[in-house]
Amino acid sequence: MPNRPPEPSLRQQALWVTGLLDSPPEPSFDRLTDLVRMILDVPVALVSLIDRDRQFFKSQQGLPEPWCSLRQTPLSHSFCQHVVDQAEPLVVPDAREHPLVQDNLAIEDLSVVAYLGVPLATPDNVVIGSLCAIAPEPRQWTERDLATLEALAESVMTEIAVRYHLEQRNAAAAELEATSASLRLLNQDLESRVAERTEEVQGLANALTMAEQEERRRIGHVLHDDLQQVLHGVQMMLAVGDHHRASELVEHASRLTRTLAHELTPPVLHEGTLGELVGWLADQQKDVYGLEVEVDVEDGIPQVDEAVRVLLYGVLREFLFNVVKHAGAHRVLLTVEAAAAAGVRIVVADDGVGFDPLAARRAGGIGLAGARDRIRLVGGCLDITSAPGAGTRVSIEVPASPGLSGGSAAGP
Repeated sequence: MPNRPPEPSLRQQALWVTGLLDSPPEPSFDRLTDLVRMILDVPVALVSLIDRDRQFFKSQQGLPEPWCSLRQTPLSHSFCQHVVDQAEPLVVPDAREHPLVQDNLAIEDLSVVAYLGVPLATPDNVVIGSLCAIAPEPRQWTERDLATLEALAESVMTEIAVRYHLEQRNAAAAELEATSASLRLLNQDLESRVAERTEEVQGLANALTMAEQEERRRIGHVLHDDLQQVLHGVQMMLAVGDHHRASELVEHASRLTRTLAHELTPPVLHEGTLGELVGWLADQQKDVYGLEVEVDVEDGIPQVDEAVRVLLYGVLREFLFNVVKHAGAHRVLLTVEAAAAAGVRIVVADDGVGFDPLAARRAGGIGLAGARDRIRLVGGCLDITSAPGAGTRVSIEVPASPGLSGGSAAGP
C-alpha cells in the first residue's frame, strides 16, 4: 500500500503512538544514519520526525552545534517537512536554486545545499518523518543513491514499527488495567447483588428441574405403561397371524404418539392467539382428565408474544393438573382479560378443597414457587388466594411481551 500524506492531527497521533518524539538517541537508529553517511559519502544524515512546529532528530550524524545538542530545529529550517507533506522522495541537487526550498533558513544556518530525503512511515502507512542525506555543496544525486537511501529507510521503518507496536501494547495494557480495576469494582457490586438473588434463582432452577423431571416421568409412564403394552400386543397378534388386530394396535400406538407430541407442543401454542390456546387447553383437560373448564375470553385482549404464550401454557397446564390431582373440584372457571400497561390477566378459579398458601410455602412446595418465579422473570406477577374448604383462585398478570413491565410477585 502506498504511503499517504497525513493530516496534521493524524500525524500527531501516529507520532504519539510511536513514543519516539523527544526520546533519547538509540544505537539502532544511529547505526543506520552512520551507514547513510558512509555509503553515500555525505557529512550529515538525519532521521527527522515532523511535529506541529518543529522537526525532531531521532538520530543525527554530522550536525554542527547547537543543533547537534538540541536535536531539533524549527520548521523554518526543515527540508524534511516537504517529504512528509508530499509523501514522496525529495531530490535537491542545489537548494539555492530549488524553488521549493531556496528560501529555507537551513541553507544558511546548517549549510544545507544538496539534499536527498525519503519518507518514513508507521506500519499503517502514515508518513511521520524522513531519512535524509545532506551535503554542503551541490551534488547530482543518482538513481543508485536514491535506491540506497530507500533501502536503508526500510530498516529505519522496521525500528519504528517495533516501537509502534510496543507502545500500542503498552497503551492497551494500561487501558486493560484501568478497565480491569473498574470491572473489579463493578464485579464486587454485582457479586453483592447476585448474592441477594442466589437463593431465589436456585429455587427457580430447582423448580424447573423438578417440573422437567415430572414431565419426563409422565412421558415415561405413557411410553412404558401404554405404548409398550400396545407394542407387546402387536407382537402377540403377529405371532398368531392376526394381522388385522395387529394393524389396529399399530394405529392405536400411532394415536398415542401423536397425542403425546400434540400435548407437549400443540400447534396453537406457536400459531394461535392466547384465547385459542386457553380454549385448546380446556378441551385437552376434558379429553384427558374429564375436567370441565369453563373459558371466558374478553374481547380486545392484546396480542401476546409467543414466549409469553409458551410460559403461560406451562404454568396454566401445571395449575389445571393440580386441580385434577389435588383439588377435587366440580367447577373450574378460566377467564382472560386485558390488564394495565398493555398486559393480560388470567384468572383460574375452582370450587375444590383449597389449601393454605402460607403453609405450602413453608413446606417448600416448588411448583408454586417455580411458577411465581417464572412469571416474575417476564415482568409479571402471580397472586394466589385460597383457604381449606374455600377453593382456590389464581391470578396471573403478564405483559404482552417479556420485560415490558416491571411486575413483581404478589401473594404469599
